[in-house]
Amino acid sequence: MKTKLRTTYLVTVLFFLFVTVGSMILFYNMFSEEFIISNNKDTMDNLFETIQEMNLAQLTKEEKNVLKDYTDKGGFVTIMDGEKIIYQSKLYSKRRREGRVDYYLDEYTYNAQAQVNVERTVIKLKGKIDQNVKTYYVYMDTRLKSLENSINLISKFMLVEMIIILMLGIPFSFYMAQRTVKPIEKLGKLAKKMENNEPINFEEYDFPNNEIGNLSDQMKSMYLKISSNLNELNNYNYLLKTQNKELIEFDERRKKFIGAATHELKTPLAIISTQLEMMNMDNDEAMSEYYESIMEEIQKMSNLIREMLNSSFEGDIILSGPMKVDSLSELLDGMKDKYMGLFWSKKANCRFDIEDNIYINMNNEQIEQAINNYIINAYEHIPEKGTAVVTLKSVDDKAVISVFNSGHNIKEEELSKIWEGFYQTDERAKESNVGLGLYIVRNIVKNHNGVCYAKNHHNGVEFVMEFNRTDKY
Repeated sequence: MKTKLRTTYLVTVLFFLFVTVGSMILFYNMFSEEFIISNNKDTMDNLFETIQEMNLAQLTKEEKNVLKDYTDKGGFVTIMDGEKIIYQSKLYSKRRREGRVDYYLDEYTYNAQAQVNVERTVIKLKGKIDQNVKTYYVYMDTRLKSLENSINLISKFMLVEMIIILMLGIPFSFYMAQRTVKPIEKLGKLAKKMENNEPINFEEYDFPNNEIGNLSDQMKSMYLKISSNLNELNNYNYLLKTQNKELIEFDERRKKFIGAATHELKTPLAIISTQLEMMNMDNDEAMSEYYESIMEEIQKMSNLIREMLNSSFEGDIILSGPMKVDSLSELLDGMKDKYMGLFWSKKANCRFDIEDNIYINMNNEQIEQAINNYIINAYEHIPEKGTAVVTLKSVDDKAVISVFNSGHNIKEEELSKIWEGFYQTDERAKESNVGLGLYIVRNIVKNHNGVCYAKNHHNGVEFVMEFNRTDKY
């Protein structure tokens, strides 16, 4: 359960008042008596020093006033010359006056200091002063009984004062808590409306001209800026949605057009290719050169159509293809015979190095397509009598497929660009493809949570793809 700020504020103020006043009373009761005694002793010692500087044979009016001031504060002074009393504080009767003087002159000293008697009822000073071949005796005392009564009276007064302070402090603290917390509660309601994006009329909120008022002004400024920015964002969002919808529709039309166009082109190309093969069966050597040239161009167009068709549908295929845990070793082993014959047509050496029992979670058709693109890419760039190596191995928890082909390196600045759709290096621009093979590989590998990259070696280029290995079951 949350504690309200008003309650916390009220309790804190009352606790502070109680502790402060209570500590004052406790401190006064513990140390007031010693403090008063010490203060009276210092006053008595100072007065004795002042008397030592007076002409005791003939006291002036000002000097008598100094002694009278001490008497008026509750002290008693008697000055004697051994024969008679030179000065004495006024008392109610002669008997009381004589009883306040100590006539044991041998107890008087020149460097006298005020002392408290054993019973702690009176402070006395008995001093001796030599002036003009005469010895004067100064007796001073202060009764502690009156001081004790004063202390008790002050203690009672302070107790009553504490009660009064607490009685007045409770309503005052409640008033101050209400005055302090109420604007904060208003700020809370204002912030709640901002959170719920409700319309706000700031004229309904009245805040004091202090830090809380400044905070409310800042919240108002922040709210207006946020509202303005939200309105602009909503406008931009509407425009983006509209443009995104148009782009999606355009992309769909593009895919349909490319798919339809490439599909329609495949049929006449197949017919042309078949008829040319039949015509070549006559073995007319004069026509043989033309035949090979036409078949080369038909192959180029066929490759172009194939890659465009793959590009048209690769996004949907990659997103929708089912996956299962299967043997990558067996998949790659089943592909090697087909590609070894392909490289033999270039009199190139192709070697497969496949580690057994490597499993990943995959879509077999997509992974086969990615490996196919790597191998075809190596075939297209391998020189005659070159070397190609297809490798599958496990490295820690990864399944690593690499395809190396001897030949020219790829420029370092192009190693990251070759994965983009329709990108061609300077050498590739002369080939029959349009730069979609590696783009498709990248998307297939990404869909399988893997990574792919290429790196140069001193005698060729290696293309790599890595996947997370899994258990067989």
